[in-house]
Amino acid sequence: MSGIDFGARRPTPVVMTLIVSFVAVFIVMALLVRFAAFGPELYSSLILNPPDVVLGKVWMLLTYALLHDLGSTFHLLMNGLMLFFFGPELETRWGRRRFIAFVVLTALGGSLAVMATWALGLSAAPVLGASGIVLG
Repeated sequence: MSGIDFGARRPTPVVMTLIVSFVAVFIVMALLVRFAAFGPELYSSLILNPPDVVLGKVWMLLTYALLHDLGSTFHLLMNGLMLFFFGPELETRWGRRRFIAFVVLTALGGSLAVMATWALGLSAAPVLGASGIVLG
């Protein structure tokens, strides 16, 4: 059968690692922001904010993809579900290395799209979440 099968299946290792990482980072960041004095500053230093990237905070080009809106679990849930349903098929077909490269490149592609919209004056809002990966 040459079609894509989106039936119920177990998540593959990289997909499961990503989902667990997203949830763990969400929980840790929520606790730090709530209870640690440095939490809010740490959280904002990881969100993709184009002016900060231009000033040298290049890690934001990737770290934004690990964060989700702490005010709502819906964003995390939707990114996780999309990854759960579509990721295993890609990881199975491509293999772990190629899938990991794809995840990193789509995260970078998402951040470069944000940087481009900022450079064109179309948006100045900071960005966070794995939507770039999921939509890629």
